[in-house]
Parts: sequence; structure tokens; C-alpha cells
Amino acid sequence: MSKIIKIEFSDEFEFFAAKKIVESTKTIKFSAFSPTPFSNSKRNSSKWYNGLSVWGVIGSFVGAFLTAYFIFWSSEVDYALNIGGKPMFSLVPSLPVIFEMSIFFAFIFIIIAFLLKLKLPKWKEENEDCAGRFILIIEFNDRISEVEILPLLMNSGGTLAD
Repeated sequence: MSKIIKIEFSDEFEFFAAKKIVESTKTIKFSAFSPTPFSNSKRNSSKWYNGLSVWGVIGSFVGAFLTAYFIFWSSEVDYALNIGGKPMFSLVPSLPVIFEMSIFFAFIFIIIAFLLKLKLPKWKEENEDCAGRFILIIEFNDRISEVEILPLLMNSGGTLAD
């Protein structure tokens, strides 16, 4: 027979300390709700890795390719002028423009990746129950005694909620 308990925390540090206590048991089922995003996956356990640099590099290559293609198209296809025997398309004079546009596209891709990673904009509050609060919902089963874990969570700053 399982029992479900809802514990509310007022501080982010208390919440993460209690979450670590519950995760260390490895047998308790729990759900964590927070107004700030956090990752449960092992891949993102490093606090510095967030994947935005990969999207920056991809955006840089996309920007460089699109800019080079646009310069080629505008000088050879759309408005081809042969003045003084100059070549229609030359890469060397186009490099500063390609470089600047690759930086611009990297910037745009990083912003889009950042918004997607944080699931922004949030048009409606997903969980209005925990707006501004940190909540752990724990399901105790027969193998883990509620008496063992609950005092640890209460000592870390949690209060029982309805």
C-alpha cells in the first residue's frame, strides 16, 4: 500500500537538498515541481553543458552558406553585369559579409535554442499549483518507511502541504 505526501519548500536550496535526499534512495517514486527549470537527465548533469554552443556553430554554418549563396545569386543570376572583364562572383571580396552574417545567424540560432530549451514563451502556466513554490510529491511504498525519510525532508526545510 502506498502513501502520497506533498512537501512544500520556500527556498530553492532547501528544495534541491531534499530532492537529492529522495534521489539517493533510488526506490522512492517522486515528482518535483519548481518555478525554475531543472534537468533530471544524466546527460545534462554537468552544470556548464547546455547545448547552446552546438546550435551556435550550426547557425554559423547556415549563415555562411546562405550568405554565400545569396551573393552568388545576386551577382550571377539576378543582376549579372559584366563590367571591365571582372568575374561575376568572387569569394575574396565577399568574405567580410559572409563572416558578419555567420555571426548574426549564430546569434539568432542561440536565442532560438535558448527559448526552446526553456520552453518559452509560456502562454499559460503549466502547473498553477506550484506557481512560485518548490514542491516534492513523494509516493512511499512498503519497502521504504515513511518514518525514515520524512524527518530528513522536514529537517531540510520542508513543510507538509495539503
